[in-house]
Amino acid sequence: MLLMSGSVFAAGTETAEESKYSGEYGAFEQMAKYVAERYIDDSLTEEEIMKQGLSKLLENNDPLLVQLLKSMLESLDDYSEFYTRRSIRHFRIN
Repeated sequence: MLLMSGSVFAAGTETAEESKYSGEYGAFEQMAKYVAERYIDDSLTEEEIMKQGLSKLLENNDPLLVQLLKSMLESLDDYSEFYTRRSIRHFRIN
């Protein structure tokens, strides 16, 4: 079990090392690093902890998953887009 309070999190985010991301994602990244360094199962990496957290969040949240898929593909280039089944059906009908 890993117990964390706001003060622990604040201490974990006050590092000399800056995240390449700002805002809440940077805090998420720093917290994952903090957990990976201190968690009893030292085989878990920062990336695995972040991936597990995101997977758990998206597991039963279809609107958020769709938003993530759209953002992921749109970030590739000006031509990549994600369409839901509903939007494809609508496109085919019209």
